[in-house]
Amino acid sequence: GFWLSEGFASYMQNVIMRDSGIITQPQFVQRLNAGFDRARLQTRTKNQPLDKLSADMWRQRAQQRVYWTGAAFFAQADLELQKQGLTVAGIIKQYQVCCRPARSNAKTFIKELDKLSGSSVFSTLYAKYNTRTDFPDISKEQLNTL
Repeated sequence: GFWLSEGFASYMQNVIMRDSGIITQPQFVQRLNAGFDRARLQTRTKNQPLDKLSADMWRQRAQQRVYWTGAAFFAQADLELQKQGLTVAGIIKQYQVCCRPARSNAKTFIKELDKLSGSSVFSTLYAKYNTRTDFPDISKEQLNTL
């Protein structure tokens, strides 16, 4: 679950900065794409399943792959949620109200996000990402639609 929490932080800090006018949409795309490029590069040598690599990230110096693959998870979730007129930020706001006070693990968190979004976007992506050994294909064009 470490990749999930670190990826959430990496992704949302950029969303928040864009939405509050600190950075522009093109800067948002550039920042995410630069992080994704660093992760893609590191994936060439750090190609263990993400859940395993995440547990050994500091020793292996695999922070770029772990953080930015986690960020890609949330970018991909946002792309899927757009089809329903929803956003990750909107779902997280709902989560803060209903569920955050309860202590939970990654799987419980994912189930709650699915419930709040009325979809299986998060659990489907989580199943893929948790053991993935590659970096997902997310283009600048896709990032620009976020």
